[in-house]
Amino acid sequence: LKCLQSQASVKKWPVNAKARLALLYLIGKAKSRARIEILWRPIAAASSPIVARSRLRIAARAFTCFIRTLVDELPAAFLVLNLNDMGAWVRQLATWEPACIGEADCKDQFNHVPPALVVRHLREASAWLKARRRWRATTLGWSIHKDNSRLDRAGPAKKGTFHFVSMEDLLDLVEFSLLHDNVVLASGEPWRRGGAIPMGGSFSAQSA
Repeated sequence: LKCLQSQASVKKWPVNAKARLALLYLIGKAKSRARIEILWRPIAAASSPIVARSRLRIAARAFTCFIRTLVDELPAAFLVLNLNDMGAWVRQLATWEPACIGEADCKDQFNHVPPALVVRHLREASAWLKARRRWRATTLGWSIHKDNSRLDRAGPAKKGTFHFVSMEDLLDLVEFSLLHDNVVLASGEPWRRGGAIPMGGSFSAQSA
């Protein structure tokens, strides 16, 4: 924990002094009533992360804002590939409210989302978005309104009204949360969760 807290301090993120390792536990679900089989699923919730939750909430909204902005740029690419059905879904996704991004979750999906793949795709997508001709951006960032999430948007805004999250800081924070702050306790031993994303994490719905 001290090592992870030190890494967060180097990035100048507010550190959660009460951070603790998440507990890994099993949840049983009946697989078949006839055979009375139980399917056990490991669940680990990031109940007390290293970085302060206040900072993670702002970053999570920036992640959502990034996805919505990215989605606005994607329909033409899907249509060129003649994926008309997916193109319509993407256009609909762009109209979602910031708090509704979690509705994209699918049953049992989180257990099949590799965190390393999320980080790689996020970095590739941010580079693609930055290079879009109509953006002409030298830097990429997100302004998160302090009172109204509907006003979150790309680019800088008034400091007194908005929190600004640079794309570089968001990338680093997502990578830290998914690939480093991923230690859980099970049977009295620490384990690293490398092949799945925890449900309930700050970036879980966006990553899925």
